[in-house]
Amino acid sequence: MFRKICAIFTQDLTYLQEKELEEALYHGLSDRQIAFLSRQGWNHEKMHEARLCLQDGIPIKQIKKLMRLETDEIRTKRKQIERGEIVELKSFRWETLSMCMVSIGVICLLLSGFIQSRNKPYLHLKTDSVQLKKGETFDPMSYVESYSSSHSRLYLPEAVNTSKEGSYMVVYKLVHGNQEIIASMKIQVTD
Repeated sequence: MFRKICAIFTQDLTYLQEKELEEALYHGLSDRQIAFLSRQGWNHEKMHEARLCLQDGIPIKQIKKLMRLETDEIRTKRKQIERGEIVELKSFRWETLSMCMVSIGVICLLLSGFIQSRNKPYLHLKTDSVQLKKGETFDPMSYVESYSSSHSRLYLPEAVNTSKEGSYMVVYKLVHGNQEIIASMKIQVTD
């Protein structure tokens, strides 16, 4: 009879899980109760605790709440129920929902900080000094490593007279709304 019920209600049970179902049959649990035990995907320890709860007459709805706890907590709560003590089992849905809401809130805060930091204007030059040969062309854009182009305007420095030797300071300016970012670079023109 056990094999017949196992074939109907179960799939791929371990030896210990099968023993729990045999115990359930031995103690007179109904086909519905055995089906409940076999379909939950619990390990044999939780299956054992659920079987004992069913034998003690604890309703399936309450057992489902109990089985969300760790095995030791289940034993403690089951014994409290056996003694007639009032045991409050929190609703899984509300706990899960509240944890999801907290998680979503934390994620939103993290993302908003990330997005704000990504929207800050920036201007990075490849170097802070350049050495050019007399007569060599100065291309100001070739020294810009990166800048925030979204809602920003980049002002490049004036052309540098490379026909004369000397030191020149060029200034790059990025305007983003009412914010300005300045980056400067020294140019040394040599013979």
